[in-house]
Amino acid sequence: MSRILDNLDKPALVTLFSTFLNRHPEFVPEIQSLAPKITTQSALATITRLHDTFNASFPYGGDKGGEYAYSRVHAAYTALLSAIQDYTSHFLPPTTVTPPDLLQYLDSITHLLHQLPLFDNPIHNIARESAFADITSAWELSIRYFIETNGSFAFMLQGWPDRLERHANKEEVFRRVVENFQNEISWARRG
Repeated sequence: MSRILDNLDKPALVTLFSTFLNRHPEFVPEIQSLAPKITTQSALATITRLHDTFNASFPYGGDKGGEYAYSRVHAAYTALLSAIQDYTSHFLPPTTVTPPDLLQYLDSITHLLHQLPLFDNPIHNIARESAFADITSAWELSIRYFIETNGSFAFMLQGWPDRLERHANKEEVFRRVVENFQNEISWARRG
């Protein structure tokens, strides 16, 4: 059996494994119990590798926002954004991840999203805009979870409003997150 598996590349192994589990769903609970637990650290490590692959996919020189550059990075770009979406939805409340770890994960992902380039063709930017919309929704849900669990004072004390403000200064869609937080907690409003 191990010789069969040794001859398969990762995509073929994933396909084989998925097909097997679809045909034999009774094995899913056992596989889940054996599989390593996904943590925010392991997710960030995977996403960082995908981000590095994305950056390495750009052609040397030339216009990084042009059609040729987009055609070169498209597969890596899609893989990166898909992984961000999948892992982020996995960690959303209710979750076993602590609220501070969840916010730290979102902060790291948001920094990474800020690094994504804008392409000349607006159609190529739709996936980026969608990722930002998803991550702001995740922030809003996670902030409520943090405040319900740890309190608004802990949220303020750990500097999260300032971090959100920095994100809002880079990407306007985050302004909504800052305003919603300030509306929920009247004493958190700034001058």
